[in-house]
Amino acid sequence: MLDRSLKAEFESYRKTLSTGEARPAFDERIERLLNQHGIDYVRGYVDALKECIILESERLPVLLAASYLVPRPNVSSA
Repeated sequence: MLDRSLKAEFESYRKTLSTGEARPAFDERIERLLNQHGIDYVRGYVDALKECIILESERLPVLLAASYLVPRPNVSSA
């Protein structure tokens, strides 16, 4: 189990995960990475995950706007 200080440090990312099995799975992965690579690696890993979320959230409005530009076929009621 992750100690309190690490859980607090990674909590902002953990909040983006669903409450089901995702958070315990994240904690297990972080523990394994800590044992294999150390804290600096894990911090970089979590920062990269956060960056992916930020990039996706910035892209979403653009993707939604672009979907309105796609011509849709006229559907006539018969």
